[in-house]
Amino acid sequence: MRKGNAMKKTSCAIWGTSALDEPQTGDFRIVNSPRAGGKYIITGSVEKAVVAAGLEPHLSITRWLNRQRSFGITAPRLDSETLEAALEIPPLSFTSKVNALLNYLGKKTSRMDQTFRVAPASAKLSDAECELIACADCRDIQDLAGFLRTMEDMGLISKKERIEADGGRSFNALHYSLTPAGWVRFEGFTREQESHQGFVAMWFNAEMTEAYEQGISRAISDAGYTAMKIDNKHHINKVDDEIIAEIRRSRFVVADFTCEPEKPRGGVYFEAGFAMGLGIPVIWTVKDTVKDLHFDTRQYSHIVWCDAADLRKQLFERIGAVLGDGPLKKKLSS
Repeated sequence: MRKGNAMKKTSCAIWGTSALDEPQTGDFRIVNSPRAGGKYIITGSVEKAVVAAGLEPHLSITRWLNRQRSFGITAPRLDSETLEAALEIPPLSFTSKVNALLNYLGKKTSRMDQTFRVAPASAKLSDAECELIACADCRDIQDLAGFLRTMEDMGLISKKERIEADGGRSFNALHYSLTPAGWVRFEGFTREQESHQGFVAMWFNAEMTEAYEQGISRAISDAGYTAMKIDNKHHINKVDDEIIAEIRRSRFVVADFTCEPEKPRGGVYFEAGFAMGLGIPVIWTVKDTVKDLHFDTRQYSHIVWCDAADLRKQLFERIGAVLGDGPLKKKLSS
């Protein structure tokens, strides 16, 4: 056990690259690794298996970590259960890689003349270059350089070459920035993320009326968003089509898995999975216990609630932690 709150330099358990290790007291590490896309928690027994794994497993684990962070989990936990799920994550599609990198660059840009440096493979990688490799689901700096050339051909980014020196040796470093077309595409993501709607997937039963009206709906409203439950919407279309359309329009999804004994809500699993596939954050809730949930979703951090008041309080706090105040709350307070 380390005393104090200072972080120390360490190696990433996944990639062996430089990282920071945060103080902890149990049989796990809290690692902040640019090459793994940010912060993660890893147990001692799993770390041994991860270190011994090869390139493909390391890529899958990094994808899984980035996906968990997109769902609002700041430091995903790698243990014996989640490692199995992480190893099954397939490579990102080309479009997903483009969108991920544009999203990263757009959010990291604080001024219009800012550029992002990519040095030759022979130069020492910076933390920023490691983060770029991780978010674009690339294997190494050469893979990233080739991918950036493709994005340049698409007109989404532009580059300038600059002569730099490292250890007495000169080399050409490439500096990239978003083009007007890149900014337009990035702002399309931003508009979607500014949606004020929270879609609610849950058991449509009289037993759940109070939980929705006094718990979920009020928590979403308190946080500055609008709750959308499909049975409250007037429409003449197929309900499945309406569900898919409303999830696409939503900033996040609240998926409550409360159900009758041994009668899981298959629709809720579908709606949560569909949102995850779109990269929309999912907030998981269930009454009393997680023991009856499916293994594939039990790994996620669920709000376990006992009554509507408890659900309202916990859900409000979770929305604030994951998403921050919604646009409606800002308007009311201005």
